[in-house]
Amino acid sequence: MGAGGSREHAAALKTGATDASIGSIFAMAPLKVAGEARELLSVGDYFSKDWVETSFVASHEVIARKAEVVVKVIKAFFNAATFVQEDKAWSIRAMQSPMGYTDAEQAAR
Repeated sequence: MGAGGSREHAAALKTGATDASIGSIFAMAPLKVAGEARELLSVGDYFSKDWVETSFVASHEVIARKAEVVVKVIKAFFNAATFVQEDKAWSIRAMQSPMGYTDAEQAAR
């Protein structure tokens, strides 16, 4: 769900508008410290340092109520991220149009 930036994701989680989020641990830290959400894992523990601040967080309620769904979402994320990293040429081609990049712009990055 598109919810804006990291602060908006944290607000959506805090208010119950969403049950879980993937984003900056820095934005989610206040919820974690207050016991309002639980960090499920830090993506940086599994991928390169580029992912170091990205974490999965979820409300205690969704973890208790739908633990199997939480596990499936995390597995799907890792499968997709691994695929994208292993086949970078395909990934760049697949993302060019939706992201609005041309070949020249992508080559410059």
